[in-house]
Amino acid sequence: MAKPISRIPALKNTWSGLAGEARVAAQLVAFGLYVAKPYWNDDEIDLLILEGANTDLLPIPVQAKAVQDDGADHIATVQGLRRMYVDRQPALCLAIWSPRWDRIWFIDGSDNIKAAYTAQAASRKGKPGRPKPAYETLKDDDDVRLQIDLSAKGNADFDSRWLVNHLRPSDLTNRVFALAKRMRESKARVAVYAEMFKAAE
Repeated sequence: MAKPISRIPALKNTWSGLAGEARVAAQLVAFGLYVAKPYWNDDEIDLLILEGANTDLLPIPVQAKAVQDDGADHIATVQGLRRMYVDRQPALCLAIWSPRWDRIWFIDGSDNIKAAYTAQAASRKGKPGRPKPAYETLKDDDDVRLQIDLSAKGNADFDSRWLVNHLRPSDLTNRVFALAKRMRESKARVAVYAEMFKAAE
């Protein structure tokens, strides 16, 4: 396991967010994906992966989040991912970057974001501390507060599913291509396009 990057004090929130977006974009480009920045969007979409060929182009929205370890338990919480974003954008992907370890987690599609949150909520049942509310009880403006284990050992279950392996780009690109295929086959691409440009209104 690589040693953590020494960065004292921690990056300010704005800096960590900008750095996270740039880091995620660089990784996606390095994996051979076409990545664009939607400047018309305030906060819902940070990046677009353009998947397809010729006239069959599908924009895959990505929210990029940076998480920093500021507690003894080494657990960081994703903030700013609202339930309304997840519910109305079926192709929404969540990319999470840790400046300390330079790790990226990539969750492809809103169904997988909901499943990851639900799995974490279930794992909190019966444990001391504040339990996670069920996804269905979250309000539109509530954050979908996924938690990331930033200790050296990490979280085996979560990491095995979502942690990006820098040496195996096909693991991530195949998931992106499969997501795009699901959007086309389920006709969800209509919702993808509708939500993509609604933010500019």
